[in-house]
Amino acid sequence: MEKWICPECNESIEPQFDTCWNCSFNNRDKANKSKSVDENISMHANEGKIEDKKIGKLSIKYRSLRNFQSIMWFLYFLLCISMIWSFIYTLDKIPVLTISSFSVLLFSYLLTIFVVLYFVMTISKIINFLFDLDDKNNE
Repeated sequence: MEKWICPECNESIEPQFDTCWNCSFNNRDKANKSKSVDENISMHANEGKIEDKKIGKLSIKYRSLRNFQSIMWFLYFLLCISMIWSFIYTLDKIPVLTISSFSVLLFSYLLTIFVVLYFVMTISKIINFLFDLDDKNNE
């Protein structure tokens, strides 16, 4: 059996479940349950339940990627704040700070921040590319 799409929240549900895990919609109607994912997506798009007219299948199935992207940027922001706080705290606790030790400490903190930034930006670019590619395929 194929997955079915919840008519309330457009979530893709495994065929062995009668209730949507996201909104608790109970799908007892066998006719609606037998529709494929593609039929339900086009049905909901025609009914206007999907706001964006050019929304693609990837956008519907993997909208949690956008949430992941936002959470990833938020965690990066928290990392930067904690790294700055840690750097300042470390400077206060070192009794004698030479130029070389300060340089090594600063370099290590900056390197960590920029390496994590690189990975966050790369993952974000991949996610954006996937959604852009899906939009181009739907045009």
